[in-house]
Amino acid sequence: MRLSRRALVQAAAGAVVVGRAANAQAAWPTRSVSLMVGYPPGGTTDIVARGIAERLTKAFGQSVLVENKAGATGMIAAQLVAKAPPDGHQLLMLAGPNFVDNPPVDTYTAFAPVTLLAKGATMFAVPAGSPWTSLRQVLDEAKAKPGTISYATSGIGSGQHLFAELVAQRSGVTLNHIPYKGGGQAVTDLVAGQVPFAMLGAAPLVPHIKGGRLRGLAVSTKQRLAALPDVPSIAEAAGIADYDAFQWFALVAPPGTPAPIIERINRETRAALADPALGQAFAATAIEPAPSSPGELGAFLKAQKEGWNEIAKLRGITGG
Repeated sequence: MRLSRRALVQAAAGAVVVGRAANAQAAWPTRSVSLMVGYPPGGTTDIVARGIAERLTKAFGQSVLVENKAGATGMIAAQLVAKAPPDGHQLLMLAGPNFVDNPPVDTYTAFAPVTLLAKGATMFAVPAGSPWTSLRQVLDEAKAKPGTISYATSGIGSGQHLFAELVAQRSGVTLNHIPYKGGGQAVTDLVAGQVPFAMLGAAPLVPHIKGGRLRGLAVSTKQRLAALPDVPSIAEAAGIADYDAFQWFALVAPPGTPAPIIERINRETRAALADPALGQAFAATAIEPAPSSPGELGAFLKAQKEGWNEIAKLRGITGG
């Protein structure tokens, strides 16, 4: 079959466009990469982001800069990345689970999945001088004096909020929620005794518990933490046999980011997560590397959205 001159010209032009796109993707990144974090410095999300960014900087040959844009349960950062050019130079550190009523951006579905990064426990904790020495004591007092016990988390609709409300629901108690804009300031206030009780990521709590400034009451995962083997699980401490909850961290990109760039970021990130030094650093703060393919992350996000949105609605959680 002979092609017309016009068809040949069009085919040649198409090949040039494809070639330029392939060359641009092969040269990626051409400048520094922004890793957006929707929470302030000092919390678990920030800890994971900085551990990954340091290694990706070496792998990419360009700086990977962590940018903290805190507020609205991560929505400020999410909106910025959702509107960013889909060229792989702006990424989002997604933390979950979370629930936001009528979100401006559905963080579970609005982005191009790259990889799951890590999983980590959360923990109920109190200041070292607290009269409470067990979660059972807290729940018994909450049952005897409804509405008198307050607890802090990193924000409305955060995983910590969801996890605590699931404990309250299963225990038949009511707790007053004190939302912060991120875990870092909540930890600071807990250590200072400004809040009596908190459900926060275990990572920033571990050093304070080991240092005697805080007391860990129970961890959210079914298994105890290697870093804090004396702290029971919520399943043990509250008598909720099937309780097992963890927070997770994932890397996503603006929608429409080319597949070759997604694959490059996924490959380099998985290699970073396989670094024994990073694994040891994560383990010291109760974080576990959990790499995935983009497709696996997409399926994971779908399941997480369905399961935790049901809990949020059951407990009447709104806002975020």
